Amino acid sequence: MKTEIEVDLYADVEPEGIMRGLYLGEGSCEPAFEGVESWEEIVERNIGYHIRPGPEIISSVDMEELEKTVAGLEHAIALFGEKMEQYKE
Repeated sequence: MKTEIEVDLYADVEPEGIMRGLYLGEGSCEPAFEGVESWEEIVERNIGYHIRPGPEIISSVDMEELEKTVAGLEHAIALFGEKMEQYKE
């Protein structure tokens, strides 16, 4: 027997962090899961990926990757600002 289930994922930016929702079933109006991951949690998780155990440092190679992530976030902030100015009354 084979069953198909429609799955819909939702993610968006909120002032508190990233909102995520999971909808199961065709035409589902209520999420099976919905929650916000705070900016603090996101930062701690991403930094934590790169911390070396023992001396608890981040290598220069990993630091470069994190700097790219920060640059991407700064670019997103600039885009938000530009779009807000474009449509301002």
